[in-house]
Parts: sequence; structure tokens; C-alpha cells
Amino acid sequence: MVALTYNDKYYITFTVEVRAKGSDISSSNIYEWQPWSNVINVKAGADYQSAIRGILTIYSGIIGEAYNDTIADKVLFTYYDYPVIYTGYDTNIISVDSQGNITALNYGSTVVTVIVGNQKAFNVTVNIIP
Repeated sequence: MVALTYNDKYYITFTVEVRAKGSDISSSNIYEWQPWSNVINVKAGADYQSAIRGILTIYSGIIGEAYNDTIADKVLFTYYDYPVIYTGYDTNIISVDSQGNITALNYGSTVVTVIVGNQKAFNVTVNIIP
């Protein structure tokens, strides 16, 4: 347990769990899976690439971003522990790669279903705008 006080006025406590790199964090522990944003507007022809991201909470209280990466130093929840699937969207409007990066193909709107660990899902609306 960590306790912090700021200006003798504000107080917060939280638990820190330290694990060995590569330790077992089972996908059966998924408690909650939420999108960073429920709606993503992508400007057609933009110089940057938008991505769908989700926040994963497991029963022990650990919270972090989950997307398909295999490098444990980069993300808390790797592909091996918590695979993320992007499905159900209109492939005439967008494509979504295995890490959630969106490529605009045509103007329009579509809904992407994002599933983690074959257990929890959320929907994100993607709008391709001029």
C-alpha cells in the first residue's frame, strides 16, 4: 500500500503490485474492458493514423492499456496474455490492423467490436470525415 499527501490537504492511497517480467497474468481475471473513446473521427487523408485503444482492468485491480503487442516492456497486457480482436466493421469504409490502427478507405461511419481475451467486448463508432 502506498499513501501520498499533497500540501497537507490531499491524501490518496493505492496498492502497487510488483510482478516478475513474464509472470502469469491469466486472461480469466478480466473484470472490465472499456474504450478510450466511444467515437473516433478520422480525417480522410490525414498525415497521422488513429487507433482504437482499450483500458483493461483485471480482478486484482491492475489497470492498463491492452492491444496486440508481444513486448512486455511496451504494454502491461501483451497479446499472449490478452489477445485483442477487431471485428464487425464495414470493410468498404475502414481497415483495422491487428494493433487497432485505422486506415480510412471511404467516407462513412461504421461500428467496430473490440474483444479482449475472448471474454469482454466493447463497440466503437468510427467516422471517416472530409
